[in-house]
Formats: sequence, structure tokens, C-alpha cells
Amino acid sequence: MKEIESADSLEGMTTAEEFRQVVRDALQVPQGHLGPTGRGVFVSSFANAAGMSFDKVWLVGMIEGAAPPALRPDPLLPQSDLAGRGNISRAQRRMSEERYNYLSALTTAPSRTLSYPVSESSSQRAAHPSRWFLEQASILAERQVHSGDLPSLAGEPWLSVTKSAEDALDGLVDDGLADLLDYRLDRLSRWRRSGNPIAVHPLAAGGILARSAWMGRERRSRRFTQYDGNLGQTALAARFGRNLDRQPISPTRLEAWATCPFRYFLANVLRLASLETPEDTTRISPLERGKLVHKILEDFIVRSRDNGLVPPPGQPWADSDKGRLLEIAETEFNDAEARGVVGKHLLWELEKQNIRDDLDAFLVAEANLRERIGTGEIRVEAPFGLGNDSPEVLDEATGLRFRGLIDRVDISADGKSLLVMDYKTGSPSPYGKLKDDPIDRGKRLQLGIYSLAAQRLAPHATDLRAAYWLTSARGEFKFAPPDHFDINDPDTAQRFRDGVTTVVSGIRRGVFPANPGDIGRDGFVNCQFCDFSALCPSRRGDAWERKKNDEAAAIYRKLADGDSPDDEQDRE
Repeated sequence: MKEIESADSLEGMTTAEEFRQVVRDALQVPQGHLGPTGRGVFVSSFANAAGMSFDKVWLVGMIEGAAPPALRPDPLLPQSDLAGRGNISRAQRRMSEERYNYLSALTTAPSRTLSYPVSESSSQRAAHPSRWFLEQASILAERQVHSGDLPSLAGEPWLSVTKSAEDALDGLVDDGLADLLDYRLDRLSRWRRSGNPIAVHPLAAGGILARSAWMGRERRSRRFTQYDGNLGQTALAARFGRNLDRQPISPTRLEAWATCPFRYFLANVLRLASLETPEDTTRISPLERGKLVHKILEDFIVRSRDNGLVPPPGQPWADSDKGRLLEIAETEFNDAEARGVVGKHLLWELEKQNIRDDLDAFLVAEANLRERIGTGEIRVEAPFGLGNDSPEVLDEATGLRFRGLIDRVDISADGKSLLVMDYKTGSPSPYGKLKDDPIDRGKRLQLGIYSLAAQRLAPHATDLRAAYWLTSARGEFKFAPPDHFDINDPDTAQRFRDGVTTVVSGIRRGVFPANPGDIGRDGFVNCQFCDFSALCPSRRGDAWERKKNDEAAAIYRKLADGDSPDDEQDRE
């Protein structure tokens, strides 16, 4: 409390409320290390305990993958790199150091206890005892012990199994604390037997703790509640869809709700955003890489078109054209470096070369594209709904107005055929479902909206198709969907309008559940590039499975699970 005492030198008089606030803030400050080293409980890693002496030592978390920790390959140096100490590799030396630290910690006290959890606390997946834990068990059992043998050894005096957190307290607390725990548990049992769901601590009888406890119960339930994104009761007053009516919107906003309504709520209703930390960037993000390649291709096509340098259909680009493209790329590379978005130098050098290779292949693919279409005119970054005489796009089914920029529109020489394209530089896997579903459950509405805009850009065209163009060697410069999006096809048009109607209805009704999506190689698909992933629970997949069957979430569940959405329109 020295900080409070020193405050007298700043201001002599204070109110009771100011005093309470200062005390409250002071109590929130972590105390850190208390007392001299050697007294009380010392908590550290294995390495920091080496050379010390204790009465008892507990080595906790002895699970495979943590003790010893998994050794990840060095991204810069090969595993065969030798460290100059005989023929010991860096990985072998690291393993030896971990083993030394463990044995040193094990010898710091005459009484030693090793423990491991049967499941990981964050993912709740099964955990397995580490090889070092089984090594000590084998010594005590005087035979080889495997992880599957441990349940049968529960009766041995050297092995104890705790069945629950309550069971773990037995024998670890003094009599006074044990009596207090027994009293609390007895109250809890009597409260539950009387029909109440949980015991209420006096401090949680009202105020913020009571609301917090209620929130926890609601989130654990199978009901889709206000704490899970069900804001239907406040939707009319809050008018979550008011921005949809006031001004043109981009298709990506609607796609965001179809992907994860909770992310849409945080970003577009609460208008939250993550803090940018360029110093923590290891390599350029997929978003920044895509923007970079978009800018390079846009500048190259625009300059070539405006200067009459685009070859006629059927003729390839010249070497001089390749030089101009790479010159534009270098300018954009320098700009990205100045903005601090490229990450570590060596990884950025590798990424730049990958982009250069893609740009080289782009010239060949682009020439083939114009030959196939018979391109007579190219429009780049074609605007709609942005004012300045750009055509307004109105969807009569929902009354929505859209805005945006079309990456590229190729118009045939006779003006009757249009191919609308949106550049994509990432993996082709996210677009694989477009072959069977032209809007991928509402997550790919761009092509439909761009098609509506293109109809206004070239009203005399009779053949209009749209596609994502995967402009990278990784995407093999293919189109998705392969047979293109056709807004004039009745089934495709109906599916598109049903998807837009469902998304808009869900937003206006205040339906914002958190959907992590399918589990991919790097975790939940919808969470991989989400700015708000840390706000969701670790067991988010289980939470979605509990909540999605509630009737209040039906409008989104039908879209997310691939069922046909309701045709009804929100008339609020």
C-alpha cells in the first residue's frame, strides 16, 4: 500500500469514492514474488530448479509432448547441421539438455511426486503419460510399465489416482481447511437436493458476480441465449439491419455473417478490430499477400490497356511486357516493406520469389484466357454503387443496394459475352464446394452480386458468366466454379437470392451464433484468420453443437448445414 500512502503528496483531500477506487485498483495489482527464495513454495521450470534443495518436489504435467517437449525442426538450419561437438546434432544436444534438466529437478528433494492429467485442460482431449513418467513407474514396479498398465496398478502404494478435483483435496489440506471444505460441500449437496441447480456464494447473490454466474449457466445450456448471440429480443430496438437499408453494402459483409455470425456482430455491429502488431509478424499474411498481388495485376493491366500494349487475342505477351510487370512488382514490394507487413527478411525474400514465379505464369495464362474469350475490352476494378456515376446495384428480392469493385471484366469483341473475374491468390480448397453449391452456403455471394453489377455495366450482353480466378501456381490458374457462375440460370439465380435473403433476415433478427466451422489441418476453418478467435471458448466446436438445434438459431443452421433456407422474407 506504499502507492496509496505516497498519494498524499499529490493531493491532500479526497472523497470516499475516490479512496475506494484507489484501494480497489491497488488490490488488483499482482504481487509477484513474495519472500526470500528458499522459503515457501518455489514454482519454476525444470531448468531453473537445477542445483537447488527442497523438502518435497512435485513434477507436474508429465504428459507426452510436454516432458520432454516436442522438438520442432529449425526453419533455417537443417537437422543434419552439426554443432562442432563431435557428431552430435543440434536436435540431439537439445534432447540431452532437456533430459539433464529433468534429472536435475528430480534430485532436488528426497520426496518426489510425478503427476500427469488424463486430459488436456484446453482441448479436453485424452493425454498420455510421458516416457519419463513411465520410466519412474517401471522402476517402482520392477518391470516394464506401459501407459495401458497404469489402471491395473492403482492399488500399488506408490501410485495414486485422483478421480476428481474434490478427491484430489483429500490428504492435501489441514484439518481446518478440510472442515471448511466439508461444510461448503455439505451446503452444496443440501442446496441441490432441495431442487436448486447450484449453490450460491453470498458474494454472488447479486451484482456482477450473480450476472457472471448466470451467464456461465446459460452458455453451458443447450439453449441459444443472449450470451451466445441470440439478440432477437433487442433486434427491433437495435435495428441491426439499419445499415443494410441506409447505404450500399459490400458482398463480403454478407459473406461474413454466413461464415460466422458472431464474427459479423463483433466487426460490423460493435465495430471492433484487432490491434496491429507488425513487430510480431513472421511472414506476410494471406490477406496482405492477396492485396499486394491484386495491386500489381491491376496496375499492369491498366497501364498496358491505356498505352495500347495489350496483345491481340491469340498472341502472347512479349519479354518487354514481362519486364514491365516485374518492375511494377518491385515497386509494390518496396511499398509493402515500408508499411511493415512483410515479416522476417529471409521469409519475405522467399515469398517475393514465389510471387515473381506466379506473375511469370500469369502472363501465359492471361494470354490463353483472352484467346478463349476473344477479348475486345478489359475493365479493371470496375466500380458499382460507389457514386461518381458508377451504376447502383439493387436486389429487388431484398431491397438491398450493393457496392464494390470488380477485379476484372473481359468483354468479347462483339460485346455480347462477359466474363466477370475476382482474383484469388490462396489455396483452391475453399472453392471446391462451388461445383455443387454456387454460393457455398452463403459464403460466396460475390459472383452473384458482381454479375448483377456487370449486367448494368454492359446491358446489351447476352452471355454473362462469373468466376474466381486462382492466379497462382498453387491454384494452377484455374477457375472456380469450373463451369462458371451463371446468374441467368434459374436454379443458380434462385439459390443466390435465397442465400442473400437468409443472410439479411438473420442479421435483422439479431441471430449471431459463433460457428467455428469444420476442423481442418490447422484447427477450425472459420477461426484460422479471425481477429476475434481469442474471445471464443476453447471448446467452441462443442458449444456450437449444443446451441445450433435451438429453434432461435434455425435460420442460420439451415444455411450453415447446407439445407435449403426458408423462402420467407423478413418484413420488419
